[in-house]
Amino acid sequence: MLLYINTVCDYITSWIRTIAETSKKHSLLCVITGGADSCLNAAMVLRATSYIPVCLVFMGFKSENEDVFEKWVVANFPPEHYKIIKPQHQPFSDPDLANIDARLSLIPAYVDVYSRANDALTFGGLTRSEYALVKFFKSRVDDPYDYFPLIDLYKSECVQLIDFIGMPKEILNAKSITENSFGFTFDELEWLDREDQQLSIVSASNFPNLAPHWALFNDRKKLLLTKVFQMKSANKNKTIPDQKQCLVRKSLPGAIS
Repeated sequence: MLLYINTVCDYITSWIRTIAETSKKHSLLCVITGGADSCLNAAMVLRATSYIPVCLVFMGFKSENEDVFEKWVVANFPPEHYKIIKPQHQPFSDPDLANIDARLSLIPAYVDVYSRANDALTFGGLTRSEYALVKFFKSRVDDPYDYFPLIDLYKSECVQLIDFIGMPKEILNAKSITENSFGFTFDELEWLDREDQQLSIVSASNFPNLAPHWALFNDRKKLLLTKVFQMKSANKNKTIPDQKQCLVRKSLPGAIS
């Protein structure tokens, strides 16, 4: 929970601004998938600087939500501050899980193409809910991004930030591609990450070390714990350097519960 949400918002904004203004790139780039995180990520980048153009790549995955966000951008930022890009590709039927990997595989390609075409620094919407435990998207689509403004915030904290900066609440209604593919909710991942910090249940180097805590969990939590342990073990080398992460918790002790 963000206890001092204005301080957290200002810190993330300042972090993005410092990176943007010290970079030799001519623009910034964010990908919009229609999910709350990608929209919030783009909104924070737009708010961080007024004179560096921001390229917004709308993927067309959740067109209704993307339309809502686009209208909010148009209403709140001058047209010279952003450039909207809408790549043409085969539409995907949601919630066809068979298409998720094909859909997500487009993101790295577009990030590469449009960042080079616009000489842009790229910002990804990865959050703590995905990265802290399983590095879920890091193993799939986040490699092309240069920086991650939201990587130290849980999904629930991103929801707080969305409300604080006045983004449309309809954006929160989108069904998460990650939750569909992973099989567990972000609330469950947040619960496990908080538990892990206290009990080191996922940080154990060997699976039998989890035994002392096993009785604490119901069957679904045991399944979650097992899956996260396996994914964290498989992805342990897929980390993001600290300098690419906006480490709010480390920098603002006491501002977040």
